[in-house]
Amino acid sequence: MAGPPQTTSRAPRRRKKLNQPLIKSVIVLVAATVTAVGSAITGLGAHLAFAPMLTWMFGYAPEKAQGTALRYGLIATLAAVAVSLYYQDHAAVHVSRGLLLVIGATIGAVAAAPLSPKPAAIGARRALQAIAILAAIFTVTEATHMSALTRSQSHYAHWDAWWQLVSLGLVVGAITQAARLTGGTLLMPALFFLTAMPDRLSATGVRPITASEAVTEALIVVFAASLMPAWGYAQRRLADSTYFMPSTLGAIVGGAFGGWLLTRLLERSVLVAFGVVAMFFAAREIARLAAETSAAPPAAPSDVQDPNASQ
Repeated sequence: MAGPPQTTSRAPRRRKKLNQPLIKSVIVLVAATVTAVGSAITGLGAHLAFAPMLTWMFGYAPEKAQGTALRYGLIATLAAVAVSLYYQDHAAVHVSRGLLLVIGATIGAVAAAPLSPKPAAIGARRALQAIAILAAIFTVTEATHMSALTRSQSHYAHWDAWWQLVSLGLVVGAITQAARLTGGTLLMPALFFLTAMPDRLSATGVRPITASEAVTEALIVVFAASLMPAWGYAQRRLADSTYFMPSTLGAIVGGAFGGWLLTRLLERSVLVAFGVVAMFFAAREIARLAAETSAAPPAAPSDVQDPNASQ
């Protein structure tokens, strides 16, 4: 008689270990590319979204995330500015206007530094963030009903003199520093609604600046304003190089594509994109400050008794 069928036991297959460094590098590459594109078409610093990503996904300490993101933001902004200037007319004019704005914004920020609310004054900082939300709402509202008729009305001022640009940068820099707003939040709409470009064919000699031109000039100011902080973080060894290659590649590709896309988008689309992103960052900051308020421990009761209490 045949015996019972013999069963052969197979050793369980070992699952192949995931290449976590590669997966993380791909995540950084994708996030860096998307963030750089968004920065290029809104005029807001790329580090604003990249730093929280490093903290949330990879556990970076806040200072290390900020230092790493500032270095990445410089590369993304430079790529966006270079490509957008290549596809725009009057590139040299935009650079010179940007430098005038940088001078004014730097003077305004230094002068307004003593007026900035202290870190403990959370209520005041939350109230000042409303300025960014109001600027964003105004920009989106204007964009939704913009037409050739409203674009040429007199409430769009035509400032193009060097002293007007320096003055505009000074006021915007002072307000941005005092209110602790993100770079470009006020500058981009201020440029679009208040300044103009030289135009020999126009009867007045100037023409209203376009949204893409305003974003490009705002990015020039953001780039210049990020140089010293990025250098300071690097000197303190707070710029991590673990994901330097994927973040740099994403910054270059995303910034270049965003700079090209900026010159192709409709003016209304650029303004709406700016308004939505600016409102998001302002609302996120208000929510963060609210969380700090709720997380603050209550004041401990004093163990020292009032000597007059028992009398």
